[in-house]
Amino acid sequence: MSRLQTIIASVSTFSIIALGLILFAFTGQSKHEEFVYETTDIASEVSEPATDIESGITTVSFDELTHDFGKIKEGEIVSHIFSFTNTGMYPLKIEDVKPSCGCTTPKWSKEEVMPGESGFLEVEFNSAGKEGQQHKTIKVTLNTEEKMMTLSFEGEVVKE
Repeated sequence: MSRLQTIIASVSTFSIIALGLILFAFTGQSKHEEFVYETTDIASEVSEPATDIESGITTVSFDELTHDFGKIKEGEIVSHIFSFTNTGMYPLKIEDVKPSCGCTTPKWSKEEVMPGESGFLEVEFNSAGKEGQQHKTIKVTLNTEEKMMTLSFEGEVVKE
């Protein structure tokens, strides 16, 4: 077979394969449209998103969101309790607490706090190695509509 015949045979083979793919694509398209249509029908029957009542989302009220320790001696460990009340209709759960610094250690109500009841989030601040004005935050994740609240404290660390 000459080089020209080989090229013609290759082009013919390629054309047959391309034609087959095109036919396959057009043949499969109508089935794809039916599938999309069926999926759209099913999706339209899905119910509305859950309301606060159905999802157990509640509300919370902290007595304070910030605390000022004032002057702290360098090396001193100080603590403060942030108190809160579940003001909603469903149990309140603190899902996570993240302080902004390793110098801050949180402790909190691990059990769900029932409606009308109170709970706590205590923070301990270790001032060792710190000097000057300090401002720290604590991110609190809750089962409330806002999901995350930020508490903070500050103080001035002084050397003796």
